[in-house]
Amino acid sequence: MDVGTKPKRAASTILLLGMHRSGTSALVNFLSDLGLNGPKDPLPAAPDNPDGYGESLAIINANNALLNAHGGTWDAPPPPFAAETDEVASAQRAFEAAYAHIGDEPLVVKDPRLCVLMPTWRAALGGKFKAIVLFRHPDRVVASLLNANRGESQLHSSLHANALWERYNRALLEDLHDGDELLFCDFDALLRDEIYQSTWLGQLVQFLPEVLGHDLSSVAKAFTDRFSTQANVGASPESVLTPQQIALYDELRSMAQDNVRRSLVGGETPGNDALFGFVYAANVTVATLEMKLTATSKALDEQTEARHYLEGYSANQQRRIEALDDHITQMEQTLSWRVTEPLRKVQQRRHKSS
Repeated sequence: MDVGTKPKRAASTILLLGMHRSGTSALVNFLSDLGLNGPKDPLPAAPDNPDGYGESLAIINANNALLNAHGGTWDAPPPPFAAETDEVASAQRAFEAAYAHIGDEPLVVKDPRLCVLMPTWRAALGGKFKAIVLFRHPDRVVASLLNANRGESQLHSSLHANALWERYNRALLEDLHDGDELLFCDFDALLRDEIYQSTWLGQLVQFLPEVLGHDLSSVAKAFTDRFSTQANVGASPESVLTPQQIALYDELRSMAQDNVRRSLVGGETPGNDALFGFVYAANVTVATLEMKLTATSKALDEQTEARHYLEGYSANQQRRIEALDDHITQMEQTLSWRVTEPLRKVQQRRHKSS
């Protein structure tokens, strides 16, 4: 396949674009219920996502390698960069590896990293997207990112999580084009607002490939079956939004209500560039810093243990010296030592003369 040539299966591809912990896994499983095909190499399910993530390991690995090549990670995405020929080819190979088994049937691609890698994937898939753009309130995303059930998360502050929410959503919106076929989704409203839910499901029927043959009734039933037990994540009490983040969220909601993409108003939140810039400049993540801290702490413990050993050894030697001194003093006070003193002096003179 020539780089920049649209893969055959890309014509029947729907991208699910959204920040981590924004409901993307729940929605991709719902789309699978409706007949959209997932990858043949899915990321295994986990306790916090028992129904699976709907993500391809080949695509995740390719995206992680792409982020790493530009000095970033999923939780510290790099500044925007242009699509490079070899990186586009790598994305195309990952796409083919994940979906080679599907043929021309409709499929769905989901990986939150796509939000910050749009130029590369746009080139890999031929220039235009058909995508569902999903978002939710940043407080809820922060709460989920910082939740203890996430295991060894690299996120340790609400500031980091808030900044990450903005970076992903802003990067996503800035890289959408007028020629893209888009369906916006306010995931919070989808779960709790029946009017919005009914309207959005109707839009989804028109958005899905006709070959699936769905009507509103079948889609609504599948939605009820999938989401009747969906837990609505609470907001994080630690999350504090900046005015720019509030404005961005309001713009997202407005786009979702009208289902129309608009240009963003205002710049990024002051402090975001400084926060992520530190990660780029140092070329480390929070996890790397933790590992370095752990290694330093271990080395300190080893040095402390060695010092205690040497102190103990020194104290033991000192006690032996003191014991020998006492023994010598006692010997010098004995009768035999005093009687043999002239003989020792004669022997010493002989040694000196010889």
